[in-house]
Amino acid sequence: MIFGQGEKCAYWEWEDNELPPRVIELICNLKKEKDWLKRERNALQRKVIDLEKYVVVGGTEMLKENDVLKKKVADLENLLVHDVRVNQKLKNKVFKQWIVICILCCFVGIIASWKME
Repeated sequence: MIFGQGEKCAYWEWEDNELPPRVIELICNLKKEKDWLKRERNALQRKVIDLEKYVVVGGTEMLKENDVLKKKVADLENLLVHDVRVNQKLKNKVFKQWIVICILCCFVGIIASWKME
């Protein structure tokens, strides 16, 4: 049936055959299961949101802790570089003092042999 402009659909009376009791029960059970699944989905969505909030807060704290640890590592590396430099300077001083001691021992040995003659 095609309606022209300004015409409206008349009332249609819809008649269905009566469904068997088993089909009615099945439809009812499916509706209940659908409602239960919706409630379960909503509960899981709330859990996901809560976990995301926890991860964001925990992640932020972990990032802060990570930054602190990186700073400590950088400080320790700087200390290590400084210690290596100080160690090298001390080795150079000890080497120079050892040379002076060897020269003095040689000088004392020359004087002692000269006195013994």
